Amino acid sequence: RRVFMRLMGIRGYAVASLDKDRILPALDLVLPQHDVGDFNQALMELGALVCRSQEPTCNQCPVKSFCHAYDNDIQEIIPRPKTIAIKIIRAVVGIIRSPKARILIQQRPPKGLLAGLWEFPGGKLEGRESPKIALKRELKEELGVEAEIAPKPICSVKHYYTQFRVELQAFDCQTPQEFELPKNCRWVTLKELGKYPMPSGSAKIVQVLLKNN
Repeated sequence: RRVFMRLMGIRGYAVASLDKDRILPALDLVLPQHDVGDFNQALMELGALVCRSQEPTCNQCPVKSFCHAYDNDIQEIIPRPKTIAIKIIRAVVGIIRSPKARILIQQRPPKGLLAGLWEFPGGKLEGRESPKIALKRELKEELGVEAEIAPKPICSVKHYYTQFRVELQAFDCQTPQEFELPKNCRWVTLKELGKYPMPSGSAKIVQVLLKNN
């Protein structure tokens, strides 16, 4: 039910009445005539491993190009949670490229929010910080480097999670050619980014990078 609610952009609670009125008619259109059991198993695995109730890994989803919720950055609030208290969080990340045109990503801790997912280095704005000042601070704290930040962001994305909305900006950054890489960081090619499970906001930035390449 959750997978089809997101694919179709059906807002609201995941109630049984949706099955007959909206979901089953849509399911009939795509249900194969043969190997129905394989289709059902694949759908269940999609919901369990990728289109999860919380922290879905949309950049690895094979049907994201058809997903209304993904296109509108509302997958985290479909289905509607029982309680919603939306908090706005402003954040910024840096796109750091190596001389060999690889991009730096880092893995989040194994426990906590978005545990184990990969993202670009950066973090939240504190107080009245500007995005560029916040990014310089975050890169110093996380990587130990002094970075030069591009004048304008590559892109700005908004993404809804269950209890908050992230307003995320991404900037190109220049760092010293050589610096010691933390253990949770990795250099990857642009094409390899899709192999790493990322939060939906970061996945949107990857799409911009691919489009601009």
